[in-house]
Amino acid sequence: EQAVRVVNRTVASLYFAEWHRYHHYIAHAQVCVALIQDEAIVSEDAAQLLSWVAGYLHEQGQYTEAEALVTQSLTMLSKIDVLVHQNVLENINQLATIHLDRGQFEEAEKLYRRALASLQHVHGQIKPLLQATLYNNLGELYTATEKNDDAENFLTQALHIRERMLGSDHELVAVSLYCLAELYSKQGKYSDRQRPEKKFGL
Repeated sequence: EQAVRVVNRTVASLYFAEWHRYHHYIAHAQVCVALIQDEAIVSEDAAQLLSWVAGYLHEQGQYTEAEALVTQSLTMLSKIDVLVHQNVLENINQLATIHLDRGQFEEAEKLYRRALASLQHVHGQIKPLLQATLYNNLGELYTATEKNDDAENFLTQALHIRERMLGSDHELVAVSLYCLAELYSKQGKYSDRQRPEKKFGL
């Protein structure tokens, strides 16, 4: 269990934009996943590490394996009575995004909405940032399903929250701008809108 804690807290310091660095850690993390499963370890560190490895596998397009680990992480968190918690919401969001990337839009929407409904129980500065993440992902979902008004509404709200909380030069603001640019491109709106992602040279 000590090994799981150490590896989890090491990889937790990595940012999503640094996926290229993860291959240095993935072998250690996968050994810990096997340890978690073989020894039936139940802890927040174990749940977080399962979620981290799931994120890596998701990025590699291994959706089935990623979904299994996120589901295991959620089950573990419920066992340690973490019913409404930042990690739970992040896992639900992660699971929804896997479904989104697989084109399973209805299931993805249900999960995003479930996470938003649970957000009322989260407090502190992290709450609006989680809200922005969920709004942005719902915006991407509605862009993919051509519900353009809903997409613009959610993406714009996500952008405003991120600009207010993080400042206009933050990478997550760039993500929101890029998603809006994708939506406007599909709508053919560049004639009357400045390309929002140009601010970051995207």
